Amino acid sequence: YITTLYHFRCDEEIISDIQPSSVGHLTFFPCGKGHMHFRDGRADPNPPIALVTPLSDAAPIIVDGPFHSIGAALTPLGWAALTGLHAGEYGNRIIQAGDVLGAEIVALGERLIAGYIDGSVSGQEFALDVASYIGRKAKPINPRHADLIGIVNTWLGSSFNPDVADLMDRAAYSERQVQRVVERYFGLPPKDIARKYRALRAAALLSGELQRDLGIMTARSSMK
Repeated sequence: YITTLYHFRCDEEIISDIQPSSVGHLTFFPCGKGHMHFRDGRADPNPPIALVTPLSDAAPIIVDGPFHSIGAALTPLGWAALTGLHAGEYGNRIIQAGDVLGAEIVALGERLIAGYIDGSVSGQEFALDVASYIGRKAKPINPRHADLIGIVNTWLGSSFNPDVADLMDRAAYSERQVQRVVERYFGLPPKDIARKYRALRAAALLSGELQRDLGIMTARSSMK
């Protein structure tokens, strides 16, 4: 259900950055107020206890710091099992988590945020409690849909530029059903998912090359 648990902090006074297209997140903001800006011109604020729905496009963020964020990035299966929301219909926004998940997440979030601020809860403890909550609250989804999600994940990892026709050959659904189910869980039709994940992999590769180059530069500087 979870790809990553994270504890992010930046103590700059103003943070201006880009959130890449991504899976959905259950995330908490103990510090920092700002907005995420979307392609259609909307700018959603970040509530302290939030769901960041699956993003189909990169979204600029501007935050008055210091800015701390703790949470979980959810797989398409995890997003559906936890929220029940259609990833396409509810994509590209930040919403109050309590509006979807109810009073329990609000109570948990308020307790963890208070403990984090007073120092009695570490970022790691916070994130692990969030993971435990997800494990308790996630609901089973249609087994055939879960199988298709697995097929899509395998297909996405099969090539840097996977062929949609290959996905259709693997899936035990009609092309129309594949389009409908994939958009429900991933937020985009297969062709656009392939483009999105290709861009994310390219960014990860470039980031790795940059880190390697910076390491080489640092080593050379140290040798001097």
